[in-house]
Amino acid sequence: MSDLRALRGYVRQVIKEEIGRDYKSVRTMPMNYLHYPELSVSIVYITEKGKWMVGIKPKGDSKKEYRYFNSQEDAENWARTRADQLKAMVMNQG
Repeated sequence: MSDLRALRGYVRQVIKEEIGRDYKSVRTMPMNYLHYPELSVSIVYITEKGKWMVGIKPKGDSKKEYRYFNSQEDAENWARTRADQLKAMVMNQG
């Protein structure tokens, strides 16, 4: 019975590693929203305002979208969500 559990644990580990892996380059780590080639994403802390600023710009577009947040977690969550939305829009355009 313990052999079966060990096998299941190993299979789960292999599957977990394979989900999100980048097979198109030598880099084997999963793609991150900060590294999407279609977008430029920056997250910085503005000390004068005491807020986190997120800037997102699709490559080839002249307009950058900015938002301010009170916490780093909120900034990263919005950046991840918005980057996924913009990436889908860029991919659907062709």
